Amino acid sequence: IPLIVTPPVGARSFVGLSATLHVVAEGEGTLTYQWYRNGLHTYPSSDQEVAPSSSHQRSLSRAWLRLAALAG
Repeated sequence: IPLIVTPPVGARSFVGLSATLHVVAEGEGTLTYQWYRNGLHTYPSSDQEVAPSSSHQRSLSRAWLRLAALAG
């Protein structure tokens, strides 16, 4: 079972600038990361870190991560 060791911390930014979200996780097998914004899988990243484009930051939004471990 994958475990989030350090969860992402909320970030604020101004329009035109980016904010980076970062998570530290551990577990057996290959860990996969799916980042979401306002309920949609909009961040094309399979890494521990994502930097949403500035176009995503024109309004308030919520981002979260779904973490999974692939057996291997």
